[in-house]
Amino acid sequence: ITLRFPKKLFIQNKYRLEQYNKLYRIPKEKLEYIPNAINLEDFNINENRENLRKNLDFENEEILILFVGRLEKAKGLIELIDSFESLSNKYKHIRLLIVGNGSLKDFVISKSKRNKNIIYLGHKSFEELKKIYRISDIFVLPTHYDSFPNVILEAMAFELPIISTLVEGPLTAVEDKKNGFLIKPKDNEELTKKLEILINNEELSKKMGKYGRKKVENEI
Repeated sequence: ITLRFPKKLFIQNKYRLEQYNKLYRIPKEKLEYIPNAINLEDFNINENRENLRKNLDFENEEILILFVGRLEKAKGLIELIDSFESLSNKYKHIRLLIVGNGSLKDFVISKSKRNKNIIYLGHKSFEELKKIYRISDIFVLPTHYDSFPNVILEAMAFELPIISTLVEGPLTAVEDKKNGFLIKPKDNEELTKKLEILINNEELSKKMGKYGRKKVENEI
């Protein structure tokens, strides 16, 4: 009743728009899709990646997997770390960069102390974060739920392939097998498989990244 009362409802993602129409029988003319947005002028994909890596003490041959967000279970961080640890035994040149603060901060710090390939960077300003996006190779957000995570759009703007989950926010931004992969939440096995695909296929990663940038430019 509450949802049917307004003359207009502004919806953050396409998935929720469809659900409101089908489940609550709210006419589509009452529903207005207005996604989150970013300013593409803030995302310079021409900045020299090799120089940035050198300045931040990373080697060019390293594959940098990036997580940005609240450090909490609902973001899928525990599953990501588990998957990464299983892969880091096989691939010595991969690194997991973690940016953010939250309830799992101490857990992440303890993991980074035991595994030198897990690098906790803490909270970063937007200017600092842009440099971290630029030097990274893969962006992962295995969130259990999310309405519309801006960090995915930011990673897409920097031409990063995305691995995220089949929940409403990522479903709006990520096209499976086009600009990344979508998996079921809490599916460690599938997360590990998708990470390994991108670790071993630089051409596919770049292709997905460029598709994602164009999607941000033209659709979102």
